[in-house]
Amino acid sequence: MKLITDSTADLPSELVEKYGIEIVPLKIHLGEETYRDYFDINLDEFYNLLRTTDLFPTTTQPSPQDFVETYRKLSLEDDCLISIHISSKLSGTYQSAMVAAQQCPEVKIHLIDSQQASLALGMTVIAAAKAIEEKKEVDEVLSEIRRITSQIKTYFSVDSLEYLRRGGRIGRAQAFVGAMLKIKPLLAIQGGEIVPVEKLRGQQRLIRRMVQLVQDDATNIGALRVGLIHADNEELLSILSQQLEGNLHENLELEYTSRIGGIIASHVGPGAIGVSYYPVV
Repeated sequence: MKLITDSTADLPSELVEKYGIEIVPLKIHLGEETYRDYFDINLDEFYNLLRTTDLFPTTTQPSPQDFVETYRKLSLEDDCLISIHISSKLSGTYQSAMVAAQQCPEVKIHLIDSQQASLALGMTVIAAAKAIEEKKEVDEVLSEIRRITSQIKTYFSVDSLEYLRRGGRIGRAQAFVGAMLKIKPLLAIQGGEIVPVEKLRGQQRLIRRMVQLVQDDATNIGALRVGLIHADNEELLSILSQQLEGNLHENLELEYTSRIGGIIASHVGPGAIGVSYYPVV
C-alpha cells in the first residue's frame, strides 16, 4: 500500500520521509508569484512574506493531472493506493483527486475525504501509515482511517478572521467578524466546515478553555492521542502544550507538534494555534 495526501496535511518532513508518504502540493499565489506549497518556498520565507506584504495570498488546488501523474507513478511501485485529503467543503482538492481516479481505472485507488484539514488530516495519515507499517490488511487500514475521521476533534484560534473571510473559508464563523477587539475566537472543524465555538477575552482564557475542552473529553472518553500546531506562534503553543501536559499527563499521548504550512496559513494568518485529538484504542 502507498499513501498519498496533499500539502494541507502540514506533516513534518521527518514523518513524510519515515513513512514514504507522497505529498501532492496545492499552490499559493502572492502578487505575481506562484509557489507550490512546501516545494518552492520554505516556511520561514513564507511567513516573512505574509507579515511584510499588504497583499493577501490566494490558493488553488492541484489539478486532476497532478493526481493522475502521481497515481500512475506510484502504481508502478504498488497495486494499492490510499489517497486521503482535505475536507471537500474547504477545498476542491478531493474533487480533483476524484476526477483523476476516474481517469486511472487501471489503478486501485481508495479515495478518502477526511472532513478535516491541516493537523487533523496529518494525524489521520500518520495513523494509516502506522497501520501499514504493522502489516495490516487494506480493509483494516481503511477501517482505522474511518474511525479516526469520525472521532477526531479540532479546536483552533486565529489572530485575525480577515484571512478566513477573504479566502472564503469562514463559514459560520462569520458571526464573529466585527467583534475581534481583544477577543480571541475559538473555532472548530465540524462536518468538514469551520464553525464558531465561542469568543474569549484574552489569550489566557483562550488557552484555559482549549485545555478544558480536551480535559473534558479525556475524562469522558479516556486516553487521547493529541497533536499541536501553530502558524509561527511557538510561544503561545508552548503555553498550551505545557498546560495540556500538566493537566492530562496520564491521559495524553502527544503524537507530534507541527507548523502550519503556506496553504493553511494563507487562510488563517500568522499567529494561529490549534489542537487535534482522537481516542486511543
